[in-house]
Amino acid sequence: MATDIQASFRNIVLEIKRLQEPGGVTASIETFSGWITDSSGRQIVLNTRIDKKIRAVADWLREQRPATKSQYTLKEWRNFVRSSFGDPLAALDLSAKDEENGKKLKKAIETAVDAAPKTAPILFMTIGCTLFAEPLPAPLAIGPVLFETKADWLARAEKTEKITPEVRKRLERAFVGRRLAKPKDHRQEHDEDAILGVLKSSKLVCTVETRNLAPAMAEARAVIGARLALAALAVFWAKPSSALEGFHLSVDPGSRKVARLFFVPSAKHVAGGSRFVGNPHGQSVKPRSLSEFLAKARDLLDVAGRMIECWTSTGAYDHATPVLRNLAQSLFFFSEGCREENDLMAIVKFISALEALAQGQKAAKIAALLKARIRFKKDAKVYADKDVDGVVDWLYSKHRSRTLHGTNPDILHDWSDARGLAEVLARLCLVACMEWVIQNPTESDPKKLLT
Repeated sequence: MATDIQASFRNIVLEIKRLQEPGGVTASIETFSGWITDSSGRQIVLNTRIDKKIRAVADWLREQRPATKSQYTLKEWRNFVRSSFGDPLAALDLSAKDEENGKKLKKAIETAVDAAPKTAPILFMTIGCTLFAEPLPAPLAIGPVLFETKADWLARAEKTEKITPEVRKRLERAFVGRRLAKPKDHRQEHDEDAILGVLKSSKLVCTVETRNLAPAMAEARAVIGARLALAALAVFWAKPSSALEGFHLSVDPGSRKVARLFFVPSAKHVAGGSRFVGNPHGQSVKPRSLSEFLAKARDLLDVAGRMIECWTSTGAYDHATPVLRNLAQSLFFFSEGCREENDLMAIVKFISALEALAQGQKAAKIAALLKARIRFKKDAKVYADKDVDGVVDWLYSKHRSRTLHGTNPDILHDWSDARGLAEVLARLCLVACMEWVIQNPTESDPKKLLT
């Protein structure tokens, strides 16, 4: 591979030389692919051959630096490496030997990539959301995810000098439906429009902190973190998927009306119909007060916060124990299963949540984990006439494996009952494993979950 990558650098040099020849740019007009700008503002013309080699270099550099794979999207990394070619290309002495120039270019790019500040230490993403039917009594933090009222968010934004006191007062008026006069300051207008575009129609605010992630990756992981925080709240209900029907992020589909038309051959009219999907808000916690509920949930939410940090912070993931990493993956698949519309695919995701807890093992280890953590009575019938082993084997082989392998002969059946069963088992096991972490704070080996 080293020989191949050196050839890529040499070929970049050759193409740059060819473009510098009289008529070189004109001759390559059909393969023109843009410019790279150096630090002085000079623009260097590129063609598709050069860009193809730069992409190969970016992919090679990514393989040499495994940490970048979790810090950047692939597009983000390739764009970053491409931009790093500006000064090294401008500094080339094209009269030198091509092989030497290729080696110098390789060294210069590696130095530039390693020296540049590639990720932001901390980024915050704010989106709108809904939570419980009752008002949130105080800001609620679940690891890197913070839920708060718009009033609390505005106060915090003013305190950290993200907005001025004047902007805060104007936004408070806008949030209650009052029309605002257009501000004279264009920057203020931009800031107000951006905030109102995200939060005006939202009941609550969700802010997610990410660490050491490039912007596009940070945005994607922040959304995952917010969804996982909602799922962590939903596990306190017997059917989390129903609770999540009312927990919405402004970046996801919310409560909405779905209209349909039906045409019946024997009828002379169109049959129209509609139904509501989702709920306008989450669960009510009455008769207990919301404050009491959240206080009792605090220990589990703290563990969930550490799990979520594995997604939003590369450092947190690197330092997390193996058991915490497994839990983080399990919560992700559980959340996805709850939101999945198709019953069979939901079962696949719930079983994946159990597999993550069982260290990637198959049905037998999943059944052993369930028996160890949930403490089923001996020979207890979990579903119909099936015990734990029978249920897990049924869900794993007939639902998960055959569906993933495209060999499920019953794929058109109604699997809603099996979906409900898979959700219950995944929820019980996930919560039990989180409680085990609370009770065994110094343990890090996932195998201990089986004892």
